[in-house]
Amino acid sequence: MAAKGDARSEYHIHYTDENHVRIKAVIDQLQARFGAAVMAGMQEMPTDDPIFGKGSIRVDGAASTTSPYSRSRRRKKSRQPYDYYKLLSTVPGDKAYHPLSASECSQVNVAND
Repeated sequence: MAAKGDARSEYHIHYTDENHVRIKAVIDQLQARFGAAVMAGMQEMPTDDPIFGKGSIRVDGAASTTSPYSRSRRRKKSRQPYDYYKLLSTVPGDKAYHPLSASECSQVNVAND
């Protein structure tokens, strides 16, 4: 890293800030133009999380995945390192999260009309 007061560090900070502002402006424009299309595409594609498994993205933008229901193990019951939880069951995504009918998201009402 350049020393304080070094012209290179001041140029780098200015250049980085300027690029950040430009990139943010481009992202804002893309979201305004294509945000709805991107969101619709994401809702059509199923998700596959390495921890929670298969799921989907709901109309309100929330992810709906199978959720593990587990209990902490006692130290004596742990059989190996990082064996902290005992999986009791899994809860399907439609039961694990609040129902769409209880959502306050304005997009839910648009999709249901």
